[in-house]
Amino acid sequence: MNRIFIYILIVLSTSQLFSNGIDLDSLLSKAKTDSQLADAYMQIANSYSMKEISKAMKNYKIALDYAKKTNNDILLGDVKLGLGSVYADMNKLDKAEKEFNSAYYNYFNKSDDNGIAKVYTSLGRIKYLRGDYVSAHEYWEESLNLYKLLKDDIKIAGAYSNIGIIYSELGDNKQSLEHFLLSAKVLEKNNKKVYLTNMYNNIGIAYQRLKDYENAEKYYNKSIYLKKILGDELGIAVTYTNLAVVCLEKNNYEKALEYSLKSLKIKKKNNYLKGLPVTYKNICDIYINLELYDNALNYALEGLRISEDNNILKDKVVFYEYIYKIYDKKGEVERANEYKQIFISLNDSLIKLKASEKEKVIANEMSDADIVVDTLKNKEINNTTHIKTSNIHYIIIGTIIGVLFIIGIIVIILINRRRNN
Repeated sequence: MNRIFIYILIVLSTSQLFSNGIDLDSLLSKAKTDSQLADAYMQIANSYSMKEISKAMKNYKIALDYAKKTNNDILLGDVKLGLGSVYADMNKLDKAEKEFNSAYYNYFNKSDDNGIAKVYTSLGRIKYLRGDYVSAHEYWEESLNLYKLLKDDIKIAGAYSNIGIIYSELGDNKQSLEHFLLSAKVLEKNNKKVYLTNMYNNIGIAYQRLKDYENAEKYYNKSIYLKKILGDELGIAVTYTNLAVVCLEKNNYEKALEYSLKSLKIKKKNNYLKGLPVTYKNICDIYINLELYDNALNYALEGLRISEDNNILKDKVVFYEYIYKIYDKKGEVERANEYKQIFISLNDSLIKLKASEKEKVIANEMSDADIVVDTLKNKEINNTTHIKTSNIHYIIIGTIIGVLFIIGIIVIILINRRRNN
């Protein structure tokens, strides 16, 4: 099935779209205090978040070192949120969740409802990525309630969007569309074109899943129109991909190919390697449907090359599957079997890797549970020791009092004898 891109956390993502215009040298030269340096490195990290995730991670860690030197819990929470988001982008969900939970306590210490709402949004993302849609929904409802109390329209719109995504994942496309439209209404009221570009894209997806292709194309084109005004080339490429999927579903292969090639051109120009495999897959599907197997094979091989260069196992699995099926359709059975065996082997590795990752999560959870048990045991030991110590103290004190009492009686007897004498 062709993948449709849904924009998640629109409130957080837009800061990344235009951050590449930051004068990095100027930022650092103006920063003098630890707080200013932490903020500067955090902005630099944001500027790398879309393209060079390793540099984003490096700069967030520097920002964290400076933030720890301050007494600014809110700044520290903001840096941890950013660092957690990078971990989430790298699919290191345990580390991301740890940073988000740590940020929560920083915001809680300052009774910062805005920060807490951001944490709920981020934790919802982790639950979403793990496929726990019920928990994600709960977190995003909590964030929505807090943003309503804060009367923050833009983040209210983001929360509506996220809840709409949950309904989409659960297959309730009508509820999904309703929440996306609520989000768009808030954004239109505030004339927030930057956010609307993504929301129109989400509305297009909802209509597409309801098979209302006319409205889907209408909102995709509205999104592209705004993205062109704002100069968001990568966003345009993503929406072109979605339009290509609409055309594929309508069996309009010529138009689907046109949109896919436009998307591919933009992604290559911007060196957007993460987004290339999806476009190559779409083009393969188009050429397979047109029975132009040599063309499909060329794009499958190119997609495989990129996947191998970036060592992305799940994409390698997909393209090996495409290649063996294309050879099979071409009647080249020997080559098809050759690639099929590689596909089966890599797919088994992928399954084992996923199982291993689940085991690590379970192991971490068990480890955390052991820590809790050990803590409780230590408390019990401390309590027992305290009771024993207290009992000894009582015995000693009782003995001293008894001795003093006896001495007192002896002294009184002696005094009385002297008086009688």
